[in-house]
Amino acid sequence: MVGTLDISGRLKARTGPSTGLEERLTALEENFKRLDEEVDAHRMALEKKLEEVREEVRTTRIEMEDRRQEIEQKRKDFQRVSVALQLCGTAFFLSGTVLSVLGSVAA
Repeated sequence: MVGTLDISGRLKARTGPSTGLEERLTALEENFKRLDEEVDAHRMALEKKLEEVREEVRTTRIEMEDRRQEIEQKRKDFQRVSVALQLCGTAFFLSGTVLSVLGSVAA
């Protein structure tokens, strides 16, 4: 789990010298319960934030994969057009060479 946990406990019950052991124990238990609830609230907030980050990463990963596929498709299309143009250029070159040789033979 990634994150930070900031725990700030506050003691609410104050006990004095006249307070009995049972009352002190009860005050400590209440303080512990409050701290435990605060830690749980922070943990739940961190888990929620972590899930939001995970979802954002998933969405970004899907978008990047879609973009990569789109770029790959454009590259393939460009390559297909390039091969067709190269074949046309080769055909014109061969026709020019043949016509040039025929012109030289006829002259």
